[in-house]
This record gives sequence, structure tokens and C-alpha cells, in this order.
Amino acid sequence: IGYRKALEFLVKDYAIHRNPNNKDSIESSYLSSCINNNIDNSRIKSLATASAWIGNDETHYIRKNEDYDVNQMKSYSIIAYFIDSDLEAEKATAIIRK
Repeated sequence: IGYRKALEFLVKDYAIHRNPNNKDSIESSYLSSCINNNIDNSRIKSLATASAWIGNDETHYIRKNEDYDVNQMKSYSIIAYFIDSDLEAEKATAIIRK
């Protein structure tokens, strides 16, 4: 459950950074809506979606994805590196534009 909550904070903070004008709607939206509507990077979107599904399974009585568990979700922690990479590329682009 903790991994799922951390994922939501990470993804929503990233989405708000990318879409500051949508801050209020991002904060109040479901994680799946946030991912679908505010994340454009396909790798980040795929990792976030799969992680959210697995994380949701960890909190529900009946699992939808029985072949996956929190260990798979842990391996998807690479999402933090993709987000960090995207933010660093954004900084580099700003330097180049100067």
C-alpha cells in the first residue's frame, strides 16, 4: 500500500510540474485519470499504469492481475529514473535555448 501511495505522489507531482495550470484537477483526480490525461511520455505512462494496477490489487480483496505482486511493482521503481531523466533533459534544453 505504501508503494502505491508513493507512486501517486510521484506521478502527481510530476504531472503538476508538467501542467501547472491543471494543479487543482490533478490533485483531486484519480491516479488513472491523472496518468491518462497528464503524462505524455509513453515509458512513464506505461510504468505508472502497470504500477497503479498492481498497487490497487494489493489493496483489494479480489485481484485482477494474479500473476503480479508487489515484487513486480518494486521492479517498476525505475519510473523514478525516467522522471528524473525527463526533468534533467528539460534543464538541459533550457540551457541550450539560452
